[in-house]
Amino acid sequence: SLLSLNSSSSRPFQFPSRTLTIPYCPPHKLITPLERNKQPNSPLLFLPPYRAMLSPSPPSSSHGGFVGVGRGPQAESLHSLQSTALRSLLSAPEEAWKILIYDVPSRRVVSPLLSVPNLRSCGVTLHLLITDKRSKVTDVPICYLTRPTEENINLIISDLTLYTGPIHLAFTSKLPRPLLESLGRGLHAAGALSRVKTCADWYLDFRTCVGSFDFMMPRSYPSSLGKGTEAELSAFSRSCAGHLLSVFAVMRACPVVVCKPGTCSDMVAGALTEMLRDHPAGAQGGGDRPTAVIVDRTEYPEGGVMFSEAYLPLAQDLLGGGEAKLDLGAGKAFDLSEGDKFLVKHMFRPFPSVVESNSQALKSVETAESSLRSAEISDLQSAVDSLPELLKDKAALERHTQLLTAVMSNLETRKTPTLYDLQTRAMSGAAVGERLSADVEECLKTLTVKSDGVRLILSIGPRASAADVDRWLAALDPGDDIKGKVGRYLSGLRALRLPVEPPKQESDDLMSAVAASALRVGKEAVSRVGEKLKVKRAGQRPLTRDV
Repeated sequence: SLLSLNSSSSRPFQFPSRTLTIPYCPPHKLITPLERNKQPNSPLLFLPPYRAMLSPSPPSSSHGGFVGVGRGPQAESLHSLQSTALRSLLSAPEEAWKILIYDVPSRRVVSPLLSVPNLRSCGVTLHLLITDKRSKVTDVPICYLTRPTEENINLIISDLTLYTGPIHLAFTSKLPRPLLESLGRGLHAAGALSRVKTCADWYLDFRTCVGSFDFMMPRSYPSSLGKGTEAELSAFSRSCAGHLLSVFAVMRACPVVVCKPGTCSDMVAGALTEMLRDHPAGAQGGGDRPTAVIVDRTEYPEGGVMFSEAYLPLAQDLLGGGEAKLDLGAGKAFDLSEGDKFLVKHMFRPFPSVVESNSQALKSVETAESSLRSAEISDLQSAVDSLPELLKDKAALERHTQLLTAVMSNLETRKTPTLYDLQTRAMSGAAVGERLSADVEECLKTLTVKSDGVRLILSIGPRASAADVDRWLAALDPGDDIKGKVGRYLSGLRALRLPVEPPKQESDDLMSAVAASALRVGKEAVSRVGEKLKVKRAGQRPLTRDV
């Protein structure tokens, strides 16, 4: 579905391919199970304000996730959609060569999407930070990609004396009118209005890596709980909503938003609704719209620290290495890429099954290679055509073999299987029993990486008594400072949360748990829909956002 989000009546948001005029549809409503059954093809997206995982098919692990954009196994990922949008932005200027100037947040957006050779293919010969000291360049097109802040606007205006070529301005979110006027005054004073060829809001204010995306908001969860004023919490909610708006703009989708009333997620949903009203959008081709379930982290705090058996999350936990690569040790790195077919297919599958799949795939490729190398003369042309692609697949599988080996070498050292087993046992019941508590205490005494023990305590602590937590912390001995922080966090969490309900069936799938939590949230809200539907605002359609 192609959508258009209008940033204002005078400055329509131009998506790279086309702009569509679409009737307004109330974006923020609660959807009942009956309505859901009427839209069976509408993809379901779980979008917490802090971070979410994505995959082209529903993940089968306990690591969070949501279905890729579209339907079926060929659904396009958010990573590839943002990459396409960014390429369109950089290729839009007619000039063959250009300089890209961005701020730090925009650099974090670009880095996982486009490598230096990719930037060269888009005509970018030089990429510089807007805050760095730069040399004067004449008659070369300049493309700015920045957040719309007062500091960046002032830097752009001060750059007018450095660069004399055409200027293309691209902002990662909506440029507020006061800053637009400030920019206009600065350009007019410098006599540079005629040099500005394009100025657009591109809605790229979020970062995607292979398998995940986030809003580049450090400590966002503590901020949402926070002790700040109402104005500060409102600003935080609007910031989250602005990032979500960018996500849906890149997806070209106008969501149906579901949340629990009276929580931080409700504030985010309300701000998102307001922004969508300012940027009317609707769906094409049958009216399918994604459902965005915004869940407050307090509803499921364990999800952010839980251990996973899934391939990519497990490798990232054990190896680290950065946003777009994994550290294999000895100076070797494994680059994460959406062009890696094996990674895209298996990144959210359980680690043991991935080891088996890699072995089988490698044997199949080696058999096919032997067959091609011994082909008859009549099949020589076919062998010549097929062999390069086959060797490429073999090299990719061999890299995965190295990655799997590195992960397995860390599993036993870090005791990750034991930690995962204890976590799964804790999640299968309403509370932690005496036997499990003793097993946890015994495991914590033998851990070499203290942070793993802290994660285990945080993940199962909400289901345990304060006395159990105290014994576990004494067994782990992470230090007085960490003990105090963990104790205060769990105490505050118990005050915020309702008692933990036991799951209807045992499952180690984190997404199942999140989905169950979201369903419970929806049921509580739907029960109040009847009364609130009677309320109509003057001059507006009836909305269920007040529920």
